[in-house]
Amino acid sequence: MEPLITKPFNWIGLGGTFDHLHQGHKRLLRMAYVLSKNLAIGLTTENLLKHKQYSDKIQTYQERKRNLKKYLEEIHAFSEECIKILPLRDFSGPAVEQNTMEALICSQETYQNAERINKIRSKKGISPLVIIVIPLIKNSKGEKVSSTNIRKKLNYSGGYFDKK
Repeated sequence: MEPLITKPFNWIGLGGTFDHLHQGHKRLLRMAYVLSKNLAIGLTTENLLKHKQYSDKIQTYQERKRNLKKYLEEIHAFSEECIKILPLRDFSGPAVEQNTMEALICSQETYQNAERINKIRSKKGISPLVIIVIPLIKNSKGEKVSSTNIRKKLNYSGGYFDKK
């Protein structure tokens, strides 16, 4: 029996910190799952996070990975064969080398990185990736939903003030 909806891509890549997994992350992950049979998810390693705002509130790599898997299982998307969560040690990860990857899914904030990845791929003679941009989600106050804002609130609710 043929599936009712054919997924247009075999492999989509996406990457990020996925800290304090929020609705923006979930939208990105759901869209990637809807569009592709397989996902390569680059999960930012701690060495790249030292200069982020409120970095002391960033969840550990293992905690972020566990939360990603849990969410993907909740939407029935996780399987070891179809979804690879890989350590992301630089802005591009395997996307600049991976010949089987067909597309990148990113937010408006990370679109420039996706363009940089395609420039590097072109220089290496690898086909550019289709770039799929997902709009940012805003809260009821019109502010973008972001891990930085979540960490900021955690920082202030912790009873101390950090001047980062």
